[in-house]
Order: sequence, then structure tokens, then C-alpha cells
Amino acid sequence: MSNSFGGCVRQTSSQASVLTCNPNQYISNGQCVGSCPSGFFPDSSSRQCQTCSANCVSCFSASYCIICNTGFTMQGGVCTASSTCPSTQYQYNSACVSSCPIGTYTQGSQCQRTCPANNYYLSQICYITCPTTLRTNEACVSTCPNGTNNTNGVCA
Repeated sequence: MSNSFGGCVRQTSSQASVLTCNPNQYISNGQCVGSCPSGFFPDSSSRQCQTCSANCVSCFSASYCIICNTGFTMQGGVCTASSTCPSTQYQYNSACVSSCPIGTYTQGSQCQRTCPANNYYLSQICYITCPTTLRTNEACVSTCPNGTNNTNGVCA
């Protein structure tokens, strides 16, 4: 016997009930979902939403976080406890800054990358190669931000 509901097919036999989702869906808490909830990532091999690592809000896999919980900073996809900045500043890498630089956004007291590693932000889009002639560590820019210099197309 099989019942269809919400993009899922539940096949029932005398032994067990097996949930099968559409190809673009994953199992989360016994239901088929189009995207996994916060703190989970879609595992394409098991077709299930799996848990991100500790202190991680959003991740690509169990071992690579892209957004950490407040009070933690990301280093190489891993969330580590961050140092505390004054209440008027934000944690950016290992420094305290007054405002988050282009290509990052504020999450709690931290600056988080807008784009994944090795991608650069420009006008709501992440680029692998910048359409501008310059970039920072996070964004494509037309001129280097104050306090940085152009070194082979990278403002540092």
C-alpha cells in the first residue's frame, strides 16, 4: 500500500513504513522538504537533512560551516570561540572593526562572509572571478578601500 502526500510517497508494508521524497527534496523530521532547516544540510547520498557541526547555524556539510552561532567565528569552515570586541565594534577575522567590510554582513557581533570561500561579492552576486579589476578578500571593488593598497589586483 502506498499513500501520497506533500511531494512524498509513504510505502507501507507489514514490516515498516518507508518515506521516499521527490528527487529535489530531503527528509527532515519525517517529512519531505525542499530545503533543510537552520542547523542542517542536505545530504545527497542519504536524501536526508543532516546536522551541522557544533556552534554552526548553516553549513555545506558536517565538516564545513558557513555561518557560526553568535560568539563564534569561522576559520576554514570550523566555528571557534571568538575574542570579545567592545560593544560598538564587530569581530572581523581576528580584529575588531567599527563596521563590517564590503562582502561581509553583520551577524550578532561578528562580520560573516556573504559568499563562500574563493567567491567574491558584487551587487548581490557571488563571483568566482571578479568582473572588476580589483578585489578584497571578500568582494569585487572598483577602487581599493581606505587603508589598503593594490597588489596584483588584490587590495590588502
